[in-house]
Amino acid sequence: MPVRAQSFSLNVLIILIYKTMSRVFVAINLTDGVRDKLEEVKRELIDSFDMAVEEGAGNQVAKWVKKDNLHITMQFIGEVDNKQIMEGVRLLPEKKIAGWQKFKVKIGCVSYGAKDKGVPRLIWAEIDGNKDLECIAQMLGNKNFKPHITLGRVRQWVWKKIDPEERPNIEQDLSIEFEVKSIDLMESKLSRTGPSYKILKSIKLQ
Repeated sequence: MPVRAQSFSLNVLIILIYKTMSRVFVAINLTDGVRDKLEEVKRELIDSFDMAVEEGAGNQVAKWVKKDNLHITMQFIGEVDNKQIMEGVRLLPEKKIAGWQKFKVKIGCVSYGAKDKGVPRLIWAEIDGNKDLECIAQMLGNKNFKPHITLGRVRQWVWKKIDPEERPNIEQDLSIEFEVKSIDLMESKLSRTGPSYKILKSIKLQ
């Protein structure tokens, strides 16, 4: 088989596999009101980069999360196929989670997060310490749980080009509080326009 034909067949195979796989995770979805507030914060962050660096820098420095996709990840399960999704639903500790009382969560401050050798990988909104969140995360097997809401994923090659003195100080206190009423098993499918999320199972709290 010619090299080009082999390459084409391999690309087709990769696309077919890619379409049958999903990213599955357990999350707390935010209320519309909280998402609206965080969307305003996100716009302010973009403007701060535009003002500190140059026009357009805000949209270049990070891949910003769409408003409807903002959430708190409780446990990332991984990339799975349709059969494994059903297995994930079965293994979810539904009875234990369903017995949990509703609780409140407070979003603290915005900051650069998940730094690697001083270079941030994320721009996130940190969640204040919360025993309910920690207990549920442990129940789901997440031993390295750091609650946060990802607002943007930093493009490190762009970040490194920005003069350190021009990088804006983005830290600000938000003090946004909301009630957690459910824990959701989510499916994420990637497309050219970005990920789209679907709730596979929602476990209501008492």
